[in-house]
Amino acid sequence: MYSQPQGHKWHEGELAMQRKSGFENVYGSHSDWIADYLPTQHAFFYMSLNYFVLATLDERGRPWVSLVTGGPGFVRPIGKTHLKIITRPILGDPLSHNISKSVSDSLIAGLGIEFRNRRRNKVNGRLVTSQTSFGADGTLTIVIKVNQTIGNCPKYINCRNLNLVEENPDAKIVYNNPDSEVLPIECVHLITETDVFFLGSKHIGNAQSESDMSANHRGGKPGFIRVTSDRKTIIWPDYSGNRMFQTLGNLETNPEIGLLFPNFLNGDILYVTGIAKNLFDNEAETLLKGSKRITCVSVKGFIFSQRALNLLGPIVELSPYDPPVRLLQEEAPSSSSTIITKEDSSAQLVGIKRLTDKVSTFTWKLDKKISYLPGQYVILDFSSSEYLNQGYNHMCDTAPLSLNDDWIRSWTISSSPPVENGTFVETDTIETTIKRVDSGSVSMFLHFANQLPPNAKITPRLVGIGGEFSPFQSTESKFLFIAAGVGITPFLSTLSGFNKIPKKDIDVVLLFSARGRETALVDQIESPPWLKKYVYDTSKGRVTKDTISGIEGILERDIFICGPNPFMRDFKNWLKDLVDPSKVHIEAFTY
Repeated sequence: MYSQPQGHKWHEGELAMQRKSGFENVYGSHSDWIADYLPTQHAFFYMSLNYFVLATLDERGRPWVSLVTGGPGFVRPIGKTHLKIITRPILGDPLSHNISKSVSDSLIAGLGIEFRNRRRNKVNGRLVTSQTSFGADGTLTIVIKVNQTIGNCPKYINCRNLNLVEENPDAKIVYNNPDSEVLPIECVHLITETDVFFLGSKHIGNAQSESDMSANHRGGKPGFIRVTSDRKTIIWPDYSGNRMFQTLGNLETNPEIGLLFPNFLNGDILYVTGIAKNLFDNEAETLLKGSKRITCVSVKGFIFSQRALNLLGPIVELSPYDPPVRLLQEEAPSSSSTIITKEDSSAQLVGIKRLTDKVSTFTWKLDKKISYLPGQYVILDFSSSEYLNQGYNHMCDTAPLSLNDDWIRSWTISSSPPVENGTFVETDTIETTIKRVDSGSVSMFLHFANQLPPNAKITPRLVGIGGEFSPFQSTESKFLFIAAGVGITPFLSTLSGFNKIPKKDIDVVLLFSARGRETALVDQIESPPWLKKYVYDTSKGRVTKDTISGIEGILERDIFICGPNPFMRDFKNWLKDLVDPSKVHIEAFTY
């Protein structure tokens, strides 16, 4: 017999996370979504899998996470109250060791996940040691008495085709360091290049709550997990989820955590155990740029095996919900240090000038004057906009990136500051030239702002000014400006500034690449005698390395490049064999 779900009572850690994240009392004191038995659909789902995630504890109570495999049916329900798993752990997996050291009723958790269709279900309970056994051929039989089950949403699961393969005879354990706190560089590379990892956490009960354990998945764009430069701390952002905070809630009461990082392309796999801490708001932002909630894990032990994983397959499709990758503050280029925060300052949109079908110039009136140099950028915060920030949504297929949007944007100031006595002075009016991006919530909103009611006001908070992408910070007078598409915006400001305060013996070459009508953006630039403009319509041909090498006096020029990342990367690679790398400047918004 089994009981109908009576509702999971939140423990103090889950309640603390809900409160700190602004979701207090969303679910009340219980959740009816969590059952205490195996629903039929979960049972059939588990039986269809050929891989499964397990979280177990070692003899010191530290969580470790394992990825086990087998043919369909290797995970099988026993009625509605137990789950049986028969598997052969891969080389280096701490699972067999942990199970061998387990006492009766040890905590254990599992996760069934199917990457092909983004389905996942969680289960946790107690290990039935009397029915656990080790086979002579290395197989391990595990029986779990089910305490809790729940289905999870498909957000952040990147689709991939995974297939079981034969065990690689070259598999080896490279590091077996269960008490080491510094990750080898190859482990760092695995972590920062992956798009998925698994984690295990536990809660030790008290008079108000029962003990339990959780195994779960985290996904994002490759690089969404970061490692500090001392290789001791793993950090990732917490994306918008179901607001239950089961994993992070466990970490609030017990910071011990297990992590598993698989490389599904070459079979490498990294197991980590550590101590976690959740950080919020300013504390989070201090470490991971643009993040309001993060988890930091201090490494306390790890095992790294090469070519051991017998489950391989490529990414088929990234989740549309994956937010942009955020960098650690320590990874940011030095230009981030030039940001000037403007407390209690705002900007109001007062004008829109359409330049092309997708590019417009927006004029902003500031409530406080600012100083800036041509080529710098402005940072605006739209999070208080009633038109943009609609609050929490669990899913939003029409605008998936909105779920984790901080509504902060950085745009180059395309106007140049006013001049008095040969010096740039403060101003309360700036312009930004912005391309409409179909998947960009804010750019789309601004480009259709003229359709708002006549009394509507768009007044983002002015966060500050940043950037070192300004020739006015250079002592040189000869320049090569290379731009693609809307990447021309810093040069609109810079060349306007040169007209106001010309440098002695100034000599500028502008190479501008754009497609079709976007080439008309160059018409915003005057044609003084010291400027040579070359425009390339990419629908007819592209700038090449030979074009660059043919620029007159290229060795004497400071070079500034702005455009899409692949464009800037190509030009930087072409130039490294031609000029001193210190003379090449790349625009990068780092806020």
